[in-house]
Amino acid sequence: MMPAMPTPAEPADTFLASVPEAVRSALFEQGTRRRFAKGTTLFIEGDVAHEAVVLIDGLVKAGVVATDGREVILGVLGPGALIGEIASLDGGRRSATVQTLTDVEILVIPKDSFTRFLIEHPAVLYRLALVLAARLRDSDRRQLEFGTGDSLQRLCARLVELAERYGEDNGDGVIQLVSPLSQTDLASWSGLSREAVVKSLRTLRDLGWVENRGKVIALLELAKLRHRAEH
Repeated sequence: MMPAMPTPAEPADTFLASVPEAVRSALFEQGTRRRFAKGTTLFIEGDVAHEAVVLIDGLVKAGVVATDGREVILGVLGPGALIGEIASLDGGRRSATVQTLTDVEILVIPKDSFTRFLIEHPAVLYRLALVLAARLRDSDRRQLEFGTGDSLQRLCARLVELAERYGEDNGDGVIQLVSPLSQTDLASWSGLSREAVVKSLRTLRDLGWVENRGKVIALLELAKLRHRAEH
């Protein structure tokens, strides 16, 4: 039986982590908690944003449709993330479609209430700016990676990113990763074809860096994967 995708802890670099415990209750009072099943579309690229959405539990993917009709995954987000952060701030149109990769719980906050909360808590607004800066830096890095990196480098980068956020160390240095993404999703996130992902995974197995069975991937040589992702 396929093991369930574990729910990761709230990372320290997320929006929700930037909200001090003393004012979290004030944030949650502004919105409504809702639950959605795996495979649900939370909003669609081009939708007008009337609310801010904070991911409390579960995983989602954010993606856009390329000119040739292919889905391009921009990122995988976990607990604590502010989803669609730009539209949440300016009330513009959603720049990506967000779908759930697992069952999720979210906090939905009307835009005016969210704006008022940020104005009343400037320290949180500052931390949000840092989160946005990190997202921009990551976007710039990925553009460089897609422009210069080969398929193996791109796949290693995505595996390392998944491992750092959602992997589990079994105690002997092997990182167990139950990927929330299908191989097609992984290809879309890496800017590759599915065939290129399959070929690259075969290469990594031959090198002895990974073992995989379906969505379960054992990262045997994380340091080597990280080095290959950077070179």
